[in-house]
Amino acid sequence: MRISHAIAGNLATGFLGRIIGALGPIVLVPFMIRTWGLNVYGEWLILTSIPAYIMLAPDFGLAGAVANCMPYLTAEGNEQEAIYIYRSSFVVLIIAAGGFVSVGWLIAWWLDWSKVGVTSLEPAVSAAIIGWSCVQIFIRQQCFLLTGIYRCARRNPRLGLLQSVGQFFYMGVSLVALWLGSSPYQYVIVLTPAYALFFLVLFIDSRRIMPNFTLSWHGVSLQRLRPYIVPGLGQAGMPLINALQHQGVLIVLGSVLGPASVGLFQTARVLSNGVNILLRLSANPIIADA
Repeated sequence: MRISHAIAGNLATGFLGRIIGALGPIVLVPFMIRTWGLNVYGEWLILTSIPAYIMLAPDFGLAGAVANCMPYLTAEGNEQEAIYIYRSSFVVLIIAAGGFVSVGWLIAWWLDWSKVGVTSLEPAVSAAIIGWSCVQIFIRQQCFLLTGIYRCARRNPRLGLLQSVGQFFYMGVSLVALWLGSSPYQYVIVLTPAYALFFLVLFIDSRRIMPNFTLSWHGVSLQRLRPYIVPGLGQAGMPLINALQHQGVLIVLGSVLGPASVGLFQTARVLSNGVNILLRLSANPIIADA
């Protein structure tokens, strides 16, 4: 019964997460265009695509490799080593991401964004958007590291449910901000605490189910992370390819055709991807019944 419950829980939370992930962009994009206009929306997309390259460096797949290894160590009875690896990774990601967030802000102030089609937004707003994007990606990395704790506790359905609730919460906050007519700068100010709040909830909940996974300097060592560097680089290859394929297209379009073309391209892609995901989800029960 426990195995069947775990399988059912994983399927249910995965199904819910995919639905929210597909509906979120479909709902938000029209509100962004309605509030900001197609031109500013395109500039927003260009700016938020830059950190996809910058923030590849501080992770290098480390969080994924460590999160995959922690459950194996715990199952083998070596929970203390899993705790030490978790602490070491947390510290390394904090230090590295802090440096690259600073780099992102410096790049935002230094570059001439008009060459890639950003002409409406002021440099201070562009810097704020890129800085927010770096922080957002960093929080995602830290949240992914926390998934290792849920795997150690064999509470994957709980994690999936929390992630779905977090996505729904982000979508709600975003819709309210856009409905009230928030500018891109105001939108960034509103969304940053929302992301931080979800990370705090996930952090506290992971500590509750696995109290031994505390944060301290005890056991922190770079030597412990050396075996996970190569596997991490392997996991980081796919995000780099995706960034070159997706975000890279936005930068090229902005430089050649202007931000309005970026907005139109991304809108079409969001709608097609969202509809495709929903059709797949609706087809799964039909295939299962057949």
